[in-house]
Amino acid sequence: MKPVAIVIGAIGKLPYAGMTYYWLHHIRGIQELGFEVHYIERQNRPDEYYDSHHDTMTDDIEPALRYLSALSATYGGGPDRFTLISGDGSAHGSGRSTMLADLEAAAVVLSVADATWFDDLARCPTRIFIDGDPMFTQAAIIDGDPRYRAVLDHYPVLCTYATRMGEPDCTVPDCGRTWLGTRPVVATSLWPVVPVDREAPLTALLHWSAGGSIEVGGIRYGNKDTSFRSIQELPSQVTRPALLAVGGGDAPRAELEADGWHLASPLKHTADRVAYQRF
Repeated sequence: MKPVAIVIGAIGKLPYAGMTYYWLHHIRGIQELGFEVHYIERQNRPDEYYDSHHDTMTDDIEPALRYLSALSATYGGGPDRFTLISGDGSAHGSGRSTMLADLEAAAVVLSVADATWFDDLARCPTRIFIDGDPMFTQAAIIDGDPRYRAVLDHYPVLCTYATRMGEPDCTVPDCGRTWLGTRPVVATSLWPVVPVDREAPLTALLHWSAGGSIEVGGIRYGNKDTSFRSIQELPSQVTRPALLAVGGGDAPRAELEADGWHLASPLKHTADRVAYQRF
């Protein structure tokens, strides 16, 4: 019998292909290490689910349930290997009894970039949280955001993509906790092998300023609207086309085109997993 691992994420909350692959990479990677994975996500606050058909955030979890049910076959989970917990505490998908049995048997609970806690998770003592948004996570802890500080107190092991945390020139605070540096996961088995095309464009798909900026220690930190500036002139430095699918109403599209970027629709290329992989 395979050991059990619990993976907590937000696939149904943001059913874009790019976000889906973010968590699928962890799920598939852990499966390839020999684990049986039970995927869990929980509605932690109102209007947390994106309904792509109506282009709105909602409390209605039915679109997410349909999405997760269809997706479960992709990562070999099956209908008894995912659970969505709605705002009223109801367990959908596998059902509460299967979820609790897997939590009792689990070797590890891995919460990937979605700060989630409910008391049943304490059935597994080995709990790890991966900080996928360094500085933004720590700013929320400093500000006393209960979605982070109280939740992360339940995770004995914290990992972060801020791999240089603790170095003299790294401004990400540790908030009194120990953070282990880690990297985003890519499970190559999820991607088809295709012939090399040396004329293919360089591509990037991103949201310009999702979540807004923050201030920590008197310094303001932004999103892609800040960091992308360092590579904005890239098209003039390469011989192949540079193709950018950028979302956000405040993205300076005319400026980006003037710098040589060819612009594409982000929704078109992240609407489904095949389109995303082709892009």
